[in-house]
Amino acid sequence: MQRVPPVPYLVRLRDELRCLPRDLANVIRFGTTAPRKHQTIYIDPRAVVYVLDNPNRFKSAYFSGLVLGGDWDREGTLFADLWPAKCVRSRIREGKSWEETGAYEKMMENLTVWGKADGCRNLADVIARYERLDSLIQRLNQGGEFLSWRQLKATNIRERGGVFVHIGRNGQLFHSEKGNHRLAIAQELGLNWMPAQVGVVHRQAVENGLFQRLTLKPAACQC
Repeated sequence: MQRVPPVPYLVRLRDELRCLPRDLANVIRFGTTAPRKHQTIYIDPRAVVYVLDNPNRFKSAYFSGLVLGGDWDREGTLFADLWPAKCVRSRIREGKSWEETGAYEKMMENLTVWGKADGCRNLADVIARYERLDSLIQRLNQGGEFLSWRQLKATNIRERGGVFVHIGRNGQLFHSEKGNHRLAIAQELGLNWMPAQVGVVHRQAVENGLFQRLTLKPAACQC
């Protein structure tokens, strides 16, 4: 009797095949070192200063690995001014509870508008989410590494679901919708590197080799 492959393998295979059109198109245009969809890049979290001026632009993982010219990387607003970054600073620097930082209130406002946010549907989900963030902070403070999304989820491919980062023409990094809290935690704890999911990459960053540098694992990286 033929052995049936395990479900996680089949799910990953399906999702890998869905990445092929963009992967192949980029390789044809820019060569074998071109960006791949959901590719893992390794960034200094402290180098992520801005989010795109229009926060709704390119926020979907659909845009991962897209190579695009133009001036979309000219404008940005400060990541530090986003409410998740402010809440993380208050939690780590001042020792406030998540409720005291205003995180619960903001999340409940989002649930009222959208019905679901960051996998949460009610206050119990919100509290559990922030307990998981506390566990992440504790583990990183104890010297643990920042795990890739593939390490955290058996069915995941590449870095899909990770901190979403766009790359500008001069190698500048712009954060997008996913991973606000995780990025802010890495910044506050002074981490030198973390894995991230590639977002949109400016064409010039591919042509001048700046993108390719971000695909190299730091010497201390074991992920």
